[in-house]
Amino acid sequence: MSATAWIWAHLSFALILGGLLMPVAKRLDLPARGREFVYFLALLLSLIPWQGVDMAGRLLGISDFLSVPSVLLMLLYAAWSVERLPRVPALQRAGLVLPAAAAALFLYVLTLGHFPLDVYLPGYFRDMALAVLALAAVAWMSGLWLAGLALLLATGLWMVGALESPNLWDYLVDPWLLPFALWWAGRQLFQWRKDQKALAR
Repeated sequence: MSATAWIWAHLSFALILGGLLMPVAKRLDLPARGREFVYFLALLLSLIPWQGVDMAGRLLGISDFLSVPSVLLMLLYAAWSVERLPRVPALQRAGLVLPAAAAALFLYVLTLGHFPLDVYLPGYFRDMALAVLALAAVAWMSGLWLAGLALLLATGLWMVGALESPNLWDYLVDPWLLPFALWWAGRQLFQWRKDQKALAR
């Protein structure tokens, strides 16, 4: 495993575990420093070996490498949780989450073998990278800077082979984006309905 892939695996583990523990940390009213320590402990836990494989490696065996959009969203959540950055506006998150989830659904449905079109194949070639960079520029010029940043980072990491996958699709999407998008969209809808009821009173 390359150094970049090793860092990515341990960072992913720490962000997942730390993110899962954040609601508990907030209920306990931990200060920002305390919440940072939770993420630090999660990172240390990722290094603990079990039967010859560290915890991050165990998770990697289940989830494979997470895509750039997934890790970027978790990084932003972590930065907001420890009060290092303001919360990213919902429009920016929607501009990243929903298209990424739609792309993942499109990719995984078409790779089930029921369709003659091999949409995974273009991910091996630089032509797709150029198309993704063009999409990044369009997203950026449209004001969706978070989506543009994710596309740019994914393409850059793919070009240097950072995550040991030769296919650009693996840097852009992962299966976990689909349930996350459904959860996030449901939460946004619930909040919208709650706000509408509050305005109607």
